[in-house]
Amino acid sequence: MATRSMVAVFAAATIGTFAACTTEDREVRTEPAMQSVEAAGEANLEDFPSWRATADPAGGPGPNAEAMIRGGAEGTTIHVDLDGGESGATYPWHIHSGECGDPQPPVVGAADAYPPIVVGEGGEGDADATIATTLDPEGEYILNIHLSSARLDSIIACGEVVKSSSPEY
Repeated sequence: MATRSMVAVFAAATIGTFAACTTEDREVRTEPAMQSVEAAGEANLEDFPSWRATADPAGGPGPNAEAMIRGGAEGTTIHVDLDGGESGATYPWHIHSGECGDPQPPVVGAADAYPPIVVGEGGEGDADATIATTLDPEGEYILNIHLSSARLDSIIACGEVVKSSSPEY
């Protein structure tokens, strides 16, 4: 019987020790981390501007596209959404310096940094790119959607890139 009492006392002490370890109240503060993330985000908005572009069909019916462009320390990120495209088509696209209608405006960044937009059955597609350069806030830029990689001279949609107060995609 003494052995049972000893086992019971040992079990109670062990459970009490584990319970004390696992139920200890600790104050966890998340506010400072949240504030630093928010402050960093605000700094990025001021230091790195954002732009938007709406590309309309060039010369008749065709696809249109919208792009969100965000500057950053590592370069510029671009997200483009396209609708009204031909199902199964693959459209190259780029940000160019200049204005719509220029015969061959220069591509901003490396042309191969822009993956093509692959159009699904519903006529929609999207793509993301990061170019290793930042846009000049005073520069003039356009979003061009090209007919195909073999026909980069054929622009099917074009739109002016304008500064935006909203960096959201």
